Amino acid sequence: MRITTLVCFLFIFLFTGAAIADDLENEIIIAGGGAPLLPILMDWDKQHTAPISGFVAYRLRAPDYTPLGMEANVVAPYGLGVNALIDILRLKKTRTHISFGVFANLIDSVSVMQIDRRLDITTGVGTEIELAPKTRLTIDWRVFLPWPWEIIPAYGDFFRPFYEEAAKGGQIWIGIAQEW
Repeated sequence: MRITTLVCFLFIFLFTGAAIADDLENEIIIAGGGAPLLPILMDWDKQHTAPISGFVAYRLRAPDYTPLGMEANVVAPYGLGVNALIDILRLKKTRTHISFGVFANLIDSVSVMQIDRRLDITTGVGTEIELAPKTRLTIDWRVFLPWPWEIIPAYGDFFRPFYEEAAKGGQIWIGIAQEW
C-alpha cells in the first residue's frame, strides 16, 4: 500500500511538472542481458535466478523541471514492473539514474525462484549515453528482491541467502533508447 501511494504521488508530481512543460521526454528502450556473474559467483547447478532476460521499457521524464522520471517495463518472459527514476548525474551526453519500484511476477520470479510470490521490490542503477540526437545506449542493472515482511516471518534468520542470491543475480541489460 505504501509503495502504491508513493508511485501515485510520483506520477502526480511528474505530470504536474510536465503539464507546464512543452518538452516531455518520452523514450522506448529495447535491451537484452541477464545475470552474467552467476557462473562466477554461484554454483551454477544450484542457481534459482534468470541467467538471460529481455527488457522493454517506456520512460517519461520532464528533465527541465525535475530529476524524477517514471518507467513502465516488461522483463521477458517474467513479468511487468513500474519504477521511479531519479537522475543523480547529468553531463552533456551522459545521464545516470537510480531506480526503485515494484515488479509483478506473471510467469516466474526473476530471482530467488524457489519462493513463490506475486510481487518483488526492484532497485538498481542505469546510465544512458547519447549516440546521436534522440538515440542513446543504455546500460541498466536491476535487482529483484522478495518483500521482507513476507520472507522474514516465514524464514526467520534464514532469509539472508535469498537476498544474497537476488543481489548476485542482478540483471544487467544493454540496449538502445529512442526518444521522441
